[in-house]
Amino acid sequence: MILFKDICIICQIKNYELKNNYERYFRKTVQNGIKQIEGAERKLFQLNNEIYIKNQKQGLIKFDKNKYSKIIRLIIHLGEGLTHQSIGQLSKSNMEFIHIFDKKGIEHLLQEINTISDFVDYLKARESLVMKIEKTALYGQEKDLLGFYLQIRPRFSEFVNDNKEKWLLIDLEDSWNEYENKKKSEQNEDILLKIENLIYDWVKNDLIKSKNNQVFTERLMSLNREERRVFATSFIGFIHSYTKKGYNRIIRRNSIINQIGFIFFYYPEKYKTKEVQQLMSLSAEGYALFNNFEFKDYIVIGVSEHENFKLLHMNVQKGDEKDIDELKMLLNHLGWFKKENLQVSEIDFNKKQ
Repeated sequence: MILFKDICIICQIKNYELKNNYERYFRKTVQNGIKQIEGAERKLFQLNNEIYIKNQKQGLIKFDKNKYSKIIRLIIHLGEGLTHQSIGQLSKSNMEFIHIFDKKGIEHLLQEINTISDFVDYLKARESLVMKIEKTALYGQEKDLLGFYLQIRPRFSEFVNDNKEKWLLIDLEDSWNEYENKKKSEQNEDILLKIENLIYDWVKNDLIKSKNNQVFTERLMSLNREERRVFATSFIGFIHSYTKKGYNRIIRRNSIINQIGFIFFYYPEKYKTKEVQQLMSLSAEGYALFNNFEFKDYIVIGVSEHENFKLLHMNVQKGDEKDIDELKMLLNHLGWFKKENLQVSEIDFNKKQ
């Protein structure tokens, strides 16, 4: 089971080998899997038992069924020998859609899509092929459907909704390879992934350990692919502009994405670690003041002249007048926020390419 914000994902893992008997596979894997998911859902959401979940990082957590308004159901088949299958079935008890994945399909999906928000978006798109179209026939593998989806992602719902026929045949053959080739041709793809992984490792190894960071961590991990790319691309531009060029002063840049302030903070090597931490913290407070405390959470990413990185999370609360006056004096002493160059960019992710 996976719990994230208001989403509950119930997974049933099956490991039955096909052995050229599809009828038996369907009974053992699909039908039994559906029954087990229905049983788990009933126990979680319909019975009044107290349920506790043991989390490796956060310890024992009480399951609050009222928190989860979205339930997603998965059957994952790890057995060998399966050459074709349905992408999903409806449960008998409440006619809810249950996704079905084979081993290779789920592996490709989890390797390519690394946040819950993107994972859920893909599952919704996948479900719509069955729920909104009377009969859908897909020619290709699960990875080809994923490749097809990722190539037309902003327009996928439009693609489904515009279909007026009862039948839809989609030739997906080689769609995954087309997507892979397109991705390889994109500039800075490897660097983008490294920057994303830097943030995820920080969340996994540090932030998630504190219950005080839960809301912020959920918001950070809710960034979808496009939002992450805006952040990563901006950071690459910042690195290329200021590192290894001999700048001898602090340089800052701020972007707001999903209510989170991302501060890029260049510092010369002459500053000691403690000084850098203090200045990074002050920059977050300064941007909070500059933004009239509209945004509370800031991630400061420090990068030195030779591209050493430091990460800092600040939850900035508005203080009293005395605190604000002291902050203004410090910022004035440093010469910060006197002539901020404010630029606003709007990006339409739904625009057709």
